Amino acid sequence: MVGEVLRAERDRRQLTIHDIEEATSIRALYIESIENGNYEKLPGDVYTKGFIKNYATFLNLDAESLVKQFVEERTPAPTAEEIIAGEKDSSNKKVEKPQEVPTEKIDPPKLRRRRSHSDSDSVSSKLVAAVVLIAAIAGGAWYFFTSSDGEIADNNAKPKIEQPAVEEGILPPGQTIEEQKPNAVAAAPNNQSGVNIQAKFSGDCWTEVTVDGVVVYEDVASAGQTLSWTGKNDVTVRVGNAGAVDLTENGRHVGALGAIGEVTERTFRKS
Repeated sequence: MVGEVLRAERDRRQLTIHDIEEATSIRALYIESIENGNYEKLPGDVYTKGFIKNYATFLNLDAESLVKQFVEERTPAPTAEEIIAGEKDSSNKKVEKPQEVPTEKIDPPKLRRRRSHSDSDSVSSKLVAAVVLIAAIAGGAWYFFTSSDGEIADNNAKPKIEQPAVEEGILPPGQTIEEQKPNAVAAAPNNQSGVNIQAKFSGDCWTEVTVDGVVVYEDVASAGQTLSWTGKNDVTVRVGNAGAVDLTENGRHVGALGAIGEVTERTFRKS
């Protein structure tokens, strides 16, 4: 078991559970539960993996290997009844013989009739295409002559005189700046969009961050480290040592989410 490996190394180093608690900020209750395999007393598998990784890293053990071993221990092995039932299901399955697709035999007279039909269809298609082409040519000629007459008529119309644009700073006589720009509207200030969270760590702390429903960070942050995340709608922060992290939301100081060694979670949403 993972707990036995951690306890054996702790005893070899002559360390107490209290020593591990002070070094890793993991509660003594959680350390003792991990060593005894009482995982039901822990806040969940996600947090337990963080605790095991932090504990193993402090003891200079292979943290990733111990986390993988923990996942395997939490996956129950199939029972003998389930194995026998699976073998029966596989043996009862029948192999179906593929069905042959019947093919149609066409005699020569029938083949000749089909060819004659296809030849007549081809002639009909050519006649329809010719009629459509003649109609298109006639319509184009009609459009050309009618549009030409329209252009000649339009040439007799009076040309449209565009008003010259008024240059900025030069106003017509009798017009003020307010009259020149009656619809001017002041630009609205840009509001900050999304959610930005900044975390400053004063001690080692297991942290998991979910941005817009996707886990983007899961690791043990070190003391003195500063991290930040930005989401369009929401950012959720889970920490295993709440007193060791100081948070800021969109430039507004939030502070710590709890006490040292406390496991807590908080979601920040777009306002």
